[in-house]
Amino acid sequence: MERKSFGEKANNFAKFSWDLIRHVYETQGQELVVSDKIYKERVDTCKGCDKYIKKHKECAECGCYIPGKARIILDSCPLNKWAEIPPEEWENTLKGIEDSMNS
Repeated sequence: MERKSFGEKANNFAKFSWDLIRHVYETQGQELVVSDKIYKERVDTCKGCDKYIKKHKECAECGCYIPGKARIILDSCPLNKWAEIPPEEWENTLKGIEDSMNS
């Protein structure tokens, strides 16, 4: 079996990337954010941490703005107080995105 050329691979990757960007734009990125329940758990964890800067809603450890950081599905706490979404859940999310892009 003959392998695809680098150019063909690059073209396929570019098309997929563009399709993914378009899908995220059209769905306003809803697949890339955690549920409200997980978001609240993350924010509450941060608010209870001694590294949380209440005035700025910021983490003194990483410098991130917590309301934004806690919403992103792949983000995690630098102190390991909360983790990114488990890979199997993220894989299901990606599969759903791919399926909707192909339909």
